[in-house]
Amino acid sequence: MPFLLESLQIWHQARQFLHAVYKVAAGFPNPEKYDLANYMIRAANLVNVNIAARSGRDTSENFDRFPGIAIDSCKRVVSST
Repeated sequence: MPFLLESLQIWHQARQFLHAVYKVAAGFPNPEKYDLANYMIRAANLVNVNIAARSGRDTSENFDRFPGIAIDSCKRVVSST
C-alpha cells in the first residue's frame, strides 16, 4: 500500500529539486563540497522530509504547518548559492 505522500505532486517536485541540487553540488570545487554543498543538500532534503511529515498528519493545523517549513528550507538552498 503506497504512502499518501507518493500521491502528492509537490513531493515528486521536491524530489526533483533535491536531485537538481545534488547535480549542482557535484560540480563545486573540493573546498566547497564539504561545506556549502553539504548545507545545500541537507536543506533540500528537508523539503522532502517536511512534506512527508505533513502527509502523515491528520489535523489541519499540523497539515498546514509543514509546507511553510519546507518553503523555508527551499529559501535556505537558494540563498546559499
